Amino acid sequence: MCRGRLCSRVYHAIMQAQEVRYTEAPPRQMGQVFVRLTITNAIDAGMARRGMLQPDEVRSAVADSALVDTGATHLSLPADIIRALGLELDRE
Repeated sequence: MCRGRLCSRVYHAIMQAQEVRYTEAPPRQMGQVFVRLTITNAIDAGMARRGMLQPDEVRSAVADSALVDTGATHLSLPADIIRALGLELDRE
């Protein structure tokens, strides 16, 4: 469930975490893990590898503080990142 954010299927995106930040939690409780995440349009990246697109034309976006959920089965992205990557909106 997207919970107030726009969702997009990210079968065509490559994600790469760059910085990891942990929050403190009381004993016996879990903290939160945040990462700086670069998300790249995988179709663009593949086209660039094949010489069909210039490397500087590959669409990507950065999420400065993405919350990591190890049990998540879907990814929710803000609308501006969906647009920047050229992805199709799946649902709101």
